[in-house]
Amino acid sequence: MRQGLITTVVFGFAVVQSFAQTSATKPTARSIRTSVCELARHPEQFDSKQVIVHARYFTNWEWGGWLTDTRCTDKALNYLSPGAYGTPPEYANLRIVKDDGFREFEAKESVLCNGTSLLCTFDCLEADITGIFVAAKRLSKPESGMVVTSVANTKLHADEHPLLIPADVSNDLPRDTSSTAR
Repeated sequence: MRQGLITTVVFGFAVVQSFAQTSATKPTARSIRTSVCELARHPEQFDSKQVIVHARYFTNWEWGGWLTDTRCTDKALNYLSPGAYGTPPEYANLRIVKDDGFREFEAKESVLCNGTSLLCTFDCLEADITGIFVAAKRLSKPESGMVVTSVANTKLHADEHPLLIPADVSNDLPRDTSSTAR
């Protein structure tokens, strides 16, 4: 009897763990379609919810990846991978759906400008991105982020902003104040 109970408990735990590792990875009817602008304006409303955004994805070797929207260019969300540094531990068991959409995203991401060269053609991707939204208060970064679990409909964008960097970082760059307007 005791052996059967232990086997049942262990099997039950394995089922729960298996579900936890694959839950919230694909868009579902419960996914909230929204925008980077709305997420930035109302982070508390969306915190810990599965969302889908149509966004632009930029990456840089120094700052990592971030998502933007052409309707609110001063806002950005951190692109977070499940289990990666800076991602809240409660999302470590999420998995990225590595389907054709994600493989297309990975292939196109490899040709983006990433801050290591000015001799590149594409500066961002535009895609439908699904993931769990995480408000800034729960991250080790000043901006909110999205733990990305699925990507679809990826398109490359030509070099529109060759030196584009997140707005909050540009404020920290030294400015040349030696010349004055006359």
